[in-house]
Amino acid sequence: MLVQRLVAPGGAASWTVVDERFEPVEPVESYLAHLQAVERSPNTVRAYASSLCLFFEHLVARGVAWDAVRLDDVGRFVSALRSPAEGVVVIDAGASARAASTVNRHLAAVFGLYDFHARRGVAVAAELVDWRRGGRRSYKPFLDQVGGRARRSPRRPVRLRAPGRLPETLSTEQVTALLESRPGQIIPPGSSAP
Repeated sequence: MLVQRLVAPGGAASWTVVDERFEPVEPVESYLAHLQAVERSPNTVRAYASSLCLFFEHLVARGVAWDAVRLDDVGRFVSALRSPAEGVVVIDAGASARAASTVNRHLAAVFGLYDFHARRGVAVAAELVDWRRGGRRSYKPFLDQVGGRARRSPRRPVRLRAPGRLPETLSTEQVTALLESRPGQIIPPGSSAP
């Protein structure tokens, strides 16, 4: 399978996934066309196409139909993404082939695909399209459950814990070097520019 760039007659570019016969993979094509129609960034469409290409290659290698995928198949996909080589089990997260944040990006594309198709009426495993009651907050209004209309929001059933990264900052020596390199260009706070 390949990720293929498409150019519309108007010049707009998009991406799709094609199989070994260079035919678009229909479930992926319809989802990516939806993303294009709702004006997602071309970079997002390309990233999702790459993620779904990896996922569908994994499904073909395992002999699993895309609409027969279960949650344990997604777990095997995560394991394959983290594994540095075929048949290797990762014990130390530092030896993983992909970071947890990268795997979560791939999973966002996969669960987005299944959520899209479930909303269109395709029978997929219920565990792939998981809904939870309430929002992200623990607060619920007083009569929230009255009438049986509790708010439900989608959530991804599989997500790796990604460690937070602090932004890189300048050291004291680097700040000093910057201040000393152009002393005439520094404008004190509260004064007007020349």
